[in-house]
Order: sequence, then C-alpha cells, then structure tokens
Amino acid sequence: MSYLNKITNKFNNKSFNDVIAMVGTQILINPIQMIKSFIVVKYINPEIYGILKSAELIKMLNKFGSLGFKPTIIRNALTAKSIGDDVEVIKIKNNGYSGELLLSFLLFIVGILSSLFFKDNTISIIIILSSIGLFTAKLFGIIQTELQLNKSFSKLSQLILFQGFFNSIFVICLVPFINIYAVLIVPIVSSLIIIIYAYNMIGRFFSFKINWIDLKEILKVGFPLTFGTLAFGFFRYTERILIVSYLGLVATGLFGFADMVISIFITIFLGSVLKVRGLEIYNLLAKSNYVEAHKIVIKETSILILISFGFIALLPFILNFIVLNFLPKWEDAINITILFSFIIPIKLISSYIAFVIKSPTINKLNFEPIIQLTGGILLIVSCLILNMYNLLNLKNFIIVDIAAYGFVHFSYLIYYYKTFYFRFIRN
Repeated sequence: MSYLNKITNKFNNKSFNDVIAMVGTQILINPIQMIKSFIVVKYINPEIYGILKSAELIKMLNKFGSLGFKPTIIRNALTAKSIGDDVEVIKIKNNGYSGELLLSFLLFIVGILSSLFFKDNTISIIIILSSIGLFTAKLFGIIQTELQLNKSFSKLSQLILFQGFFNSIFVICLVPFINIYAVLIVPIVSSLIIIIYAYNMIGRFFSFKINWIDLKEILKVGFPLTFGTLAFGFFRYTERILIVSYLGLVATGLFGFADMVISIFITIFLGSVLKVRGLEIYNLLAKSNYVEAHKIVIKETSILILISFGFIALLPFILNFIVLNFLPKWEDAINITILFSFIIPIKLISSYIAFVIKSPTINKLNFEPIIQLTGGILLIVSCLILNMYNLLNLKNFIIVDIAAYGFVHFSYLIYYYKTFYFRFIRN
C-alpha cells in the first residue's frame, strides 16, 4: 500500500485519476480496435489497403490542416486561467473556436471540390467521404479541446470510449459487405452522434465572433504552431509519398500495417498521458515552478521509454501468433513492423519536452518546424541516395526513416537543455 501511495503522490489526486481515466479508456478500446484492424486487413488485400491508406492523407488534415487555433487555445487560455484572467479566457475561446470552425468548413469545401477532378467514381466517392469525415472529426476536435481545457478528462474519456466501441463494432459488422467504405462511413456517424450529445452535455461554450485584432494575436502564436504541425505533416506525408512512388502500393500497405500497430502503443501511452500531463507542465511553468516541471519531464519520459522497450520485446511473439494464425497473407509485415517499432522510444524522447519548448516561458515556436522540415529533407535525400545505388527497399527505407526520427527527437533533447535546463534549473 505504501508503494501505491508513493506512486499516487507523484501526481495530485485529480491528475492521477485523469491519467488513469485516459489510459484506461485506451486500454479498453484498443483490443477491439486491434481486432477491427485485423478484420479489415483480412477482407482487404495489401494493394487495396495501400489505396485506403493513401486516401487517409485527407483524414490526416484533421491534424495537419491547422492554423494552430486549438493548441493556442490550450496554451494561452490555460495560462490565463492559471492567473485568474477570465475575460482573457473568454476572448481567446471565442476567437479561437470561431477561427477553427471557419477553417474546418473551408477544408471541407476544398475536399469536395477536389473530388470533381477525378473521373473514377470510386475515387471521387472515397474523397467525398474522407472530406466529410475530416469535417466531423474537426468539429469533434473542438469539443475535445474544450473538455481538455476544463480538465474534464472523465467526460472526454467516456466520449472516446463510446466512439472507439461504436466505430470498431460497426466496421467489423459492415466491412464484409461494403468493404473499405465501412472504414470511411462509420466514423462520420459516430462523430455526429458524439457532437450532438456533447453539445447538449456541455452547453454553449463560446460565441461565434471574431475580433480581427484579437485573432491576429492568436495567429501570432497559432502560425508558428501550425508551421510545426505542417512540418510534421510534411515528414509524415513524405514517408507515404516516397513509398508509393518508389516501392508501390503493396509496400505502402505493409508500411501502413506496421504504422497501425505502432500507433496503438503511441495512442495508449503517449497521447492519453500527454493530454493530462501536458496541461500540468503549462500550469507549472505559468507559476514559475520550473524545478517541478523539469522533474515531470525527466521522470515520466524515462518511465514511458522503459515501457516502450518492454512492448518492443513482446512484439515479435504477439505478431507471430496473430499474423501466422489469423492473417497469413500479412506474414511479410512481421519483420517490417518489428523493425519500425524502434521509432517508439525515439519519439518518446521529445514527448514532454515539446510542451516546455512551446510554452510561453520558453516560447521557441520556430524550432519545431525547422527541425521537422530538416528531418523530412534528410529522409528524402537518404532515399534518393539509396535509390541511386539500387538499395532502396522497404527495410532500408525504414532504417533511414528511423535515423531521420532520431535526428529530429534527439535535437529536441539538446534544445531543451540549452533553452530551459541551463537557464532555469542549473542556474
């Protein structure tokens, strides 16, 4: 019991409970999501799966098609709340959420119009469904941001739990009949249900109004944050485009399988924890509690990295059992997935550090886009060199991809010590 109390005291009670709620939710829904993913790939061969993953580039705009409104709301409004400036909080929310709503609608229209340029009806339908899915996902993102800002993680975890089970169950039921369309249609329906329910639960939490002076101040932060997101998007898009261009759709499907498996771990142990602990870092830095913020960064990053190595050690046994017994046509993906899993501890290095670097205390918002773009360029150059010497295959691609990730995330660590540790901790 004393050991449990020691662990619990690492967090304040609410923070500890919020982490448990978010991680617990992902632990509950990820098994069925994993089953869903395996059933999908059972009905779809690697080439068709590659087409689906290529179409998901539109869905990825939910993260990369951004002007930084949501992260700016979290960053600035949380800082204002920490010092009790409620008027500033309302102003930030009104302008930020209104801007995000307009952006979402614009991306939706662009997506619909882009479908007109394709003669193949199937491709046009996929683009239209992906555009609708993007729009509903961005609306749900506004709801998530508000719950996160209010630290209502128990409510947020309930919504995520519902969506996870709804999507998984209905995709599993429908994919044998409507194939890849099930993967595109079901998330649209679940997002609409959640948006209606959540709005009734939360009530009206912002007014649609834009003050251009206030919006300009938000965009001063939002644009650098957006450039960071776009630079990361450039890196991720570069991966897919290089594979499709040089290695083909089958390789894209195998890479998509590996990325899917790795994303399961990242979602559980990175995304869920950081939704809670990232806010705590912002709060501590706003109150000039630098030492405590540094302790959180070092200790919790180390714990997550140790957990990731445990996952990597177990992964070969898990994959061999599942793939060889249930998904034999995906046998070629086993070694690719095991190799690609080594990006997990590398990505974890910068997980907490990024919050410190982007906080108002450090405010080095241009670092992320520069380092992500550099990493993407290194990946491109490496692939061109491999291709020049006829050495470019999926295994070698993943090796240089891991090296590019290493350059990016170790750079974060060096920059953290330069801009934060030596200024606020060592001195």
